[in-house]
Amino acid sequence: MDILVELQNYIANALSLSPGTSIIRNEMPDSGTKCICITEPKEAGHVLPQIDAEKHYIKITARDALHDDAKELAKACYMLLRTEDGVVSMPNLTVFVELQGTPIWEKTDQQNRKYYYFTLKAITKVLT
Repeated sequence: MDILVELQNYIANALSLSPGTSIIRNEMPDSGTKCICITEPKEAGHVLPQIDAEKHYIKITARDALHDDAKELAKACYMLLRTEDGVVSMPNLTVFVELQGTPIWEKTDQQNRKYYYFTLKAITKVLT
């Protein structure tokens, strides 16, 4: 079970997006305008071996044609992962999510598309 796949499917179902087209993992595609990319850009830190858990550092980037649209898309993802107790229950995985801040501006690309992103730490049971 891959946490990026689970997040991709969870967000895609909630926001009516198409996995592999409008929501992808690891690399933002050149084509299309509205898109979400989920990556695990760095190691999230150590978890004691006695604890049956893994820690993940995740970056979620939203892209769209206009600033407001890109920010709203990022905010919609953010709100899906923001719970009162930090626990997000997906169909195949339960994750403790520590959001690292609200969506912030990242860049405008060569095609004038706007990017917003946010990061989070996720703690899961050891994935198999």
